Amino acid sequence: MSKLVIRVIEIIGNCLVYKFGDKIIIDVGYKLNVKETDTICMHSLSSLVPYCVALSKGTSSNSLGLSKKEVKNSTFYV
Repeated sequence: MSKLVIRVIEIIGNCLVYKFGDKIIIDVGYKLNVKETDTICMHSLSSLVPYCVALSKGTSSNSLGLSKKEVKNSTFYV
């Protein structure tokens, strides 16, 4: 398993936690890397958890229905 980088690319409405470009880093599919993570919202984390292991193992975000384009690396854009 590799490092999973989840990056904010769009915010619709208002968000008190995230701004464009913020990232969440997940190591080996389940360890939140707090040193490299910019910020974390518990609401978003609960939505992302079901996908973290699959994405960390190399499953594309496109095949999971999470993006419109194929992402070759371990970056998940939200």
